[in-house]
Amino acid sequence: MKRFITFLGVLTVFSFGYAQNYADNSVLSEGKWTKMGIVKPGVYRLEFNDLTTAGLDPNTLSPRNIHIYGNGGGLLPQANSAARPADLQEVPITVIGEADGRFDAILFYAEGSDGYIWNAESQLLSNEQNLYADTNFYFITANTLPGKRVNVLPSEPTGTFDAKAFRGTDFHEVDLESPIESGRFWLGETFSGALSQRTFSFYVPDVPSTGSVRVTMRVAAASSIPSQFTVTAGGLSPFQISINKVIIGAETSDNYKLVTNTFAVPQSALDGDSLRITLDYASTDFQAIGWLDFIDLDFDQNPTLGPNEGRLLLLADGVGEGEVARVKLQVADASYNVWNVSDPSNVYAYEYNLNGSQLSFNMAADSVEFLY
Repeated sequence: MKRFITFLGVLTVFSFGYAQNYADNSVLSEGKWTKMGIVKPGVYRLEFNDLTTAGLDPNTLSPRNIHIYGNGGGLLPQANSAARPADLQEVPITVIGEADGRFDAILFYAEGSDGYIWNAESQLLSNEQNLYADTNFYFITANTLPGKRVNVLPSEPTGTFDAKAFRGTDFHEVDLESPIESGRFWLGETFSGALSQRTFSFYVPDVPSTGSVRVTMRVAAASSIPSQFTVTAGGLSPFQISINKVIIGAETSDNYKLVTNTFAVPQSALDGDSLRITLDYASTDFQAIGWLDFIDLDFDQNPTLGPNEGRLLLLADGVGEGEVARVKLQVADASYNVWNVSDPSNVYAYEYNLNGSQLSFNMAADSVEFLY
């Protein structure tokens, strides 16, 4: 799938000093660089006109010497002692036409400002919203050195289990209000008075008949008496999330109460490839206010890809030390590539067999793996 990228112009770089455990100089300290804004994760395609817009002349540069740098999505850790990249990392790319010295297009995997978290304890895939940015940035340059490329791994000779289902994800979270007007914690849509009900829609494609959508939501309320949200999710019977009261004006009072709830929606309760979730807030305290913090979805997916469709797939079920997954994907045509994007700075592809519309290969599955 072709995605469009906004080029923000040529970057002028100044040199700054760094602490001892950082690189002496940023990779951006030399050369001509162009900054690209990325909002959502995916495999992006740059063509001739895109490079021209970026200030690079595809007619004069060597395709082998094109480089793209950037770091994956998600928040940087708060603890100074936590590991983090000391500089921008070079990301592997595929340059179509590179073998014969021509430039046709560049393919590369990039992530937006948000990230993903696999919780090994709950066995759930969740989203991490970036509190400070809605766009992640990558940088393209060309010099006299060969760039990092997407390597192709051969299929493992034998597999230990069949990867029959993958995981997908979607989420809704907007930062609209800080009830205490301070700190990093923000809440989203409000529920009060005449606007006590809201509906949210999600795209959940190819959930198998035996699969489900795991929903985690967090809601909040400020009410002098106990209150509740009534939740209607797809074809499930409505159920309530109860929230304790807050003691208004007390020195030790909370400004609001938070409740997190996780529940499953079976495939039979979905409306095709969509899930509608309605929240209805109720309190007999007429000054009460409810909030939605987030709705996070982790759902089972059949390994099926439509025409020109790119999709992030998580392989989690069956993985473990020494395991090898037998992967079979139903694809619409023979133009697909399967990339492992678990580490955005070390993306690699898989060699596969194509039999009709079925793409198959064996891959090491010692831990959870993200494919695209």
